[in-house]
Amino acid sequence: MRYAVINEKDGLVLNVIAREEDSNWKPPEGSYLLASEIASSGDIWNVQSLIKTQLEPSEPTKSIPEEIAGIKERLLKLESAEP
Repeated sequence: MRYAVINEKDGLVLNVIAREEDSNWKPPEGSYLLASEIASSGDIWNVQSLIKTQLEPSEPTKSIPEEIAGIKERLLKLESAEP
């Protein structure tokens, strides 16, 4: 099963581990385990829900070749503009 290792003082997810139900492993002093399939290191547990601190990568609005073509086009317009 998947668990988040959570700091007792601030709710910070210190680590995420896989642990068998019957394991005798205990988290380090000052922390506890929370079963979670979605927790990531750095998230915050506020005793009710996880607050994600890492943003999901966003999709670029344009591809890199499209961005380069747009930059080249703007440069050409600047070069051809009268001083």
